[in-house]
Amino acid sequence: MDQLPPGPIGPVALDRALQVGVPAIDGQHQVLIDELNRLIVDPRAIPASEAFGEVMSRLGIELGNHFHFEERLFDQLGLPAADIDAHVAAHSEILKQYADLHLDLMHRKSLRRVDVLRMIRQWIVGHIAAHDVKMRRRAGLDLAPIG
Repeated sequence: MDQLPPGPIGPVALDRALQVGVPAIDGQHQVLIDELNRLIVDPRAIPASEAFGEVMSRLGIELGNHFHFEERLFDQLGLPAADIDAHVAAHSEILKQYADLHLDLMHRKSLRRVDVLRMIRQWIVGHIAAHDVKMRRRAGLDLAPIG
């Protein structure tokens, strides 16, 4: 999976560059970004906190539901088999990382807040940028040129 540059961890917006053009998918992306932003803007949401745990639980459910929804659309959008395989593999890797993080949190492993926020940002924003925008182009839903 491509990595986002380290950069500051500030709130994320679902801007035109991240929109797929499929309302249901863009809506699900907004929900995922909203969960990430809840963690970013709440300084009390540290990895061992109840606030963090609540968001992580919701995020896991939302990620699983979103990935399942996307994977049902791949054939309808006529994505090439190689793109589908890479996209599904990325989903699997994110869910594995989520499960590993959840176990680390349950075992009270000491984790830096900034590192965890970067990981979650990569799961959401990095994944959308690396994989989901390809659906927009393949579906003929490309938005007006960005820039």
